[in-house]
Amino acid sequence: MYLVRAPKMRVKNSEIITEIAKCYFLSKKQCSLMSFSSGKVDPFNLYYKYYKDVEAAFALLSDDEKLVINNDYFYNDYYGWWKSIFSKSEYRLLKRRAEKDFLSYFYATH
Repeated sequence: MYLVRAPKMRVKNSEIITEIAKCYFLSKKQCSLMSFSSGKVDPFNLYYKYYKDVEAAFALLSDDEKLVINNDYFYNDYYGWWKSIFSKSEYRLLKRRAEKDFLSYFYATH
């Protein structure tokens, strides 16, 4: 009898960061609702902790990395926003580095 292993699923960093961004905005909204109803946010609340973990990871990025993560995942302003700032190869390298750094900082704090 042979054991069949499930194939390892490879998830792209961009997909992970997209989900982190969705959860970040949900957490931010929940914290806003909690502070509105009770006047303060419990620092041990999971929404608050998640919100702060994302903020802490974002704060550790370089300015260019913040620009990429913010414009590509959190506040998708418009397609091709980077064209007037970076060359295509420079943008791709920076985006890859920004994704890797953001995730490593996020998982270190989370």
